[in-house]
Parts: sequence; structure tokens; C-alpha cells
Amino acid sequence: VCASVTSSTNEIKSRTALIFKNGKVSIKHNSFLDEIPVCIMFKAFGIISDQEVFQLVGNDFNNLIIQSVQECYTLNIFNQIQAISFIASKFKSSNKYETKIEEVIECISSNVLSH
Repeated sequence: VCASVTSSTNEIKSRTALIFKNGKVSIKHNSFLDEIPVCIMFKAFGIISDQEVFQLVGNDFNNLIIQSVQECYTLNIFNQIQAISFIASKFKSSNKYETKIEEVIECISSNVLSH
């Protein structure tokens, strides 16, 4: 199952999809080489606590993201810096920014989060 949103401007065409596959929920965006587990994206947004993630998603969807939460532990991603670094490793860089980390932060705040 896939839910997606597409948007574009004169400069940027952007598509973000929420993917439900193999019991995991991931974010797919045309700036990423691979799908990003949704809980890693939450941590990149600054939502570090698993409890806060579950509260934000709501009781109806908690069962859908349990494996995504567990994936953070498997990948040793516990804070915002680790999450952004993970996303940077899966990011298609355009070299418009001084560092890949700056580019990832700009992308997730202006493109991914807006969807």
C-alpha cells in the first residue's frame, strides 16, 4: 500500500510517498536513494521519544509503526544527529550546499516535511 503526494515548482519537482511494505512504514522521496524508515524521519525532525512518536501517530496506527521503531534500535539511531547522518547516507546530493548534512536538513524541512 502506498500513499503519496506530488508537488512541483518551476525549479523543483518533488514527490513524497508513505510506503507500507513487509510490516514497515517508510518514506520515499525522489531526493533519497532508498526508502527511509518513518521513525528515522521522525527523529530527524527532532521527535526523539518513541512515546511521542506513538502519540503523534495515534492509537489506530501504532501497530503499523512498531517495526519502524524497532528498526531505529537495530540501526543504532537514537537521536537527531544520528538520524540526519543516516538520511545523508541515502541522499542524492546536488552539491549546492557546503555539506551534505546542510543539504539534507534543507531538503527534509522544505520538501519532505511540506508533504
